[in-house]
Amino acid sequence: MKKQKSIIIVISIITAIIIAGIILFDSNQEIVETQIEEKWNESGPFAIDKKQYNLGDKIFIDVEGLSPNDKGSMAIYRQLNNTHYDKYIEIPFDGTISSGFNKYLSPNLYEFKGMCSVNDVAGMWLIKLVGTEYPDIKFKIINQTNTWDNNSWDPIC
Repeated sequence: MKKQKSIIIVISIITAIIIAGIILFDSNQEIVETQIEEKWNESGPFAIDKKQYNLGDKIFIDVEGLSPNDKGSMAIYRQLNNTHYDKYIEIPFDGTISSGFNKYLSPNLYEFKGMCSVNDVAGMWLIKLVGTEYPDIKFKIINQTNTWDNNSWDPIC
């Protein structure tokens, strides 16, 4: 009889630990999902997946819900100094043709663009939504690489 009570107590404790673990895991999962959602950097129907990137990261651009009146371009600039920017690329959009699209942007060293060293890639960047009233989207590329990145960031010009 004493042995059965001990077994019941042990089983009850193990069950309580398992239930507590499941509750903790579930609540942590919700926190992680919320943090991922909060990282999107948005302006109207335009969004990028983060506010800060490492060298070599792909910048995911997501455009959803363009109205037929939304027509223009996303002009992407890299900051040269406190007052000047240099256009990196321009991506047109037209809400009468499509209400959304996705693009990847991968800033890298390009001699023809005058981006010869890490200092030309790392820094503040700006997406100007030309032809709209939407505010600009700002993001930063930091002078840090990911462990999986095999790109050479040695100066090229």
